[in-house]
Amino acid sequence: MSTRAYIGITNEDGSITAIYNHCDGGIKKLGYLLKKFFDTEVKVRELVRHGYISSIKENDEQIDGMEWRNLWTVPECKVYCMPVDYKAETFSKIEDVKNCMICYFYLFETKENKWYYTKGITGKKVKL
Repeated sequence: MSTRAYIGITNEDGSITAIYNHCDGGIKKLGYLLKKFFDTEVKVRELVRHGYISSIKENDEQIDGMEWRNLWTVPECKVYCMPVDYKAETFSKIEDVKNCMICYFYLFETKENKWYYTKGITGKKVKL
């Protein structure tokens, strides 16, 4: 079973731009990669520009024959995009995500330059 997550970033108007991540969305995998490599607004915006993704991996991880995309601002990681072309979504707040299957929501707060997460979409926002 996949650990599904959303990855979001706050916008100047207070809204959130977010994408769905299908696999490996737990704290020890996706949370670790986001905190370690995606530490600026520019890096996070490039990631969400890809739209829905299947997974993110470090370059030194075993990567099978699927079509992985390089990231310009984070050369240490690759992104595997979903086979469907779903673009990033915009929400007023985290609670607007209506997918009950989401395990985590990671949010990059641009004003603080920090990551937060919620377990599910109804949980309290916690610093990553």
